[in-house]
Amino acid sequence: MGNSIKRSLSPEIAALETRAEQGELTAQLDLGLRYTRGRGVPRDNGQAAFWFRRAADQGSVEAQYNLGVIYQQGLDVPQSDEQAFNWFSSAAERNVALAQRNLGVMYAEGRGIPRDDAQAVFWYRKAAEQGNAEAQTYLAQRYAEGKGVPRDDRQAAEWFLKAAERGVLQAQIALSLMYAEGRGVPRDKAQSDYWLGKAAERMDADTARLRLRYGQDLKDTTVSSEEEQAFYALQQQATAGDAASQFKLGLMYLEDGPVRQDFNKAVTWLRRAAEQNNPEAQDRLGIMYAKGLGLKRDYARAAVWFRRAAEQGLATAQYNLAVACYSGEGVAKDEEQGFYWLSKAAEQGDSLARDLLNLVDR
Repeated sequence: MGNSIKRSLSPEIAALETRAEQGELTAQLDLGLRYTRGRGVPRDNGQAAFWFRRAADQGSVEAQYNLGVIYQQGLDVPQSDEQAFNWFSSAAERNVALAQRNLGVMYAEGRGIPRDDAQAVFWYRKAAEQGNAEAQTYLAQRYAEGKGVPRDDRQAAEWFLKAAERGVLQAQIALSLMYAEGRGVPRDKAQSDYWLGKAAERMDADTARLRLRYGQDLKDTTVSSEEEQAFYALQQQATAGDAASQFKLGLMYLEDGPVRQDFNKAVTWLRRAAEQNNPEAQDRLGIMYAKGLGLKRDYARAAVWFRRAAEQGLATAQYNLAVACYSGEGVAKDEEQGFYWLSKAAEQGDSLARDLLNLVDR
């Protein structure tokens, strides 16, 4: 009887379940689909997984793919990237384009399997060659970035074109940018405007322009629409001169989140905010000078920015300046000044400053 209670089922479903229990593959697959959609039975992905597994064990590629989706998303079953990877692999080996695309994503992100850019490209290509537009976009991005494959702007443009013609917004934006810059295709303003126009038909024109300029900075498969809109809104505010937005944007480029890490762009936005006297940006810019991230290591410049933020009362900058004074990196060694700034930071509750103060005050 599986996991169902037959007396609660309609005669049609009960008969279908009997056939499924007797091993009829089409009945097992039909039951799984009915439970995922709530058609004639209550929606229950756990029950769907039960019947999909029975069908998958008999070789149904549709059931194998559906099981991958259920485990990947944790739909009424414990979420498991490993199980999703296994089932997508089974379906992908048998040429299911959606499974091949998803397998590429899992290799690209290291989900359920160690990250492998070459394997990601392999499976994106398999799906792209079958006409999967998302896979065509992902493959184009790989060629554009040289990840898992030698960089090839011509190949990138060809795959972006295939996806753009099928209406993929991200591909239309990318293709517009390539025509504007003459990368992989001849520079062609008319073609650039054409594809930007196609994209703008489906979104606000200002957002389309922002996406043209900054969309390549977002990670290809991991960004939600909410994160994307927030990123573009932040770009607008930062470009308009808002220091807090410039600082936040700098952090987004500095950290490995939804935006592709780019120390040079992080420096650009942090400097803009720092020059507007934003203390957090000044402190971060000092750290980047001290570590040589996105610019040449320069302890003296680091100390200048630490001091500017410390004088505004930022505890972390006071601590960083104190360390510089004790070590003599970027400033003349001065334990009295070091103690002064360490005390200031400790008074504000900075735990690192308190710990160091306990050591030097003994």
